[in-house]
Amino acid sequence: MSLMHGYLVGLTLFMISSKWSKAIQAHMFRAEQLARNSICNSRHGCAIYRRNTPMGLGWNKDKTHPAAIACYSQCIHAELAAILSMSEEQLEGCDAYIARIMRSKNEALGMSRPCRICMQMFRRAKLRKIYYTNRSGNWTMEKI
Repeated sequence: MSLMHGYLVGLTLFMISSKWSKAIQAHMFRAEQLARNSICNSRHGCAIYRRNTPMGLGWNKDKTHPAAIACYSQCIHAELAAILSMSEEQLEGCDAYIARIMRSKNEALGMSRPCRICMQMFRRAKLRKIYYTNRSGNWTMEKI
């Protein structure tokens, strides 16, 4: 049985499994906070960390960028926004945390696995792992 603990933001209680370390939970929470900055229909946030140091932070924006054209999107993805806030040398060996906050009354977490193009960016940048929220509102980790 997995122990759970929650934290309260506004009137919403979020649950994070205790299988994650306190530092990883803090990074996940930061990605969720970043997603709240988005005014897009799908609110995504991305926090890129090297160990416990935030290297790049971003959320999807209702703007365009030449790199966003490859995603067939009318907005800048949170992953791209986070990468654009960093230098190329800073990316290697980092981990990315991506969260989606649903536009519902309770602001539940939704699927935020990076799209194919964002995954390719992460692989080229040599990130180590990605953590993202899944359809169940839980966090998942993938090695890149």
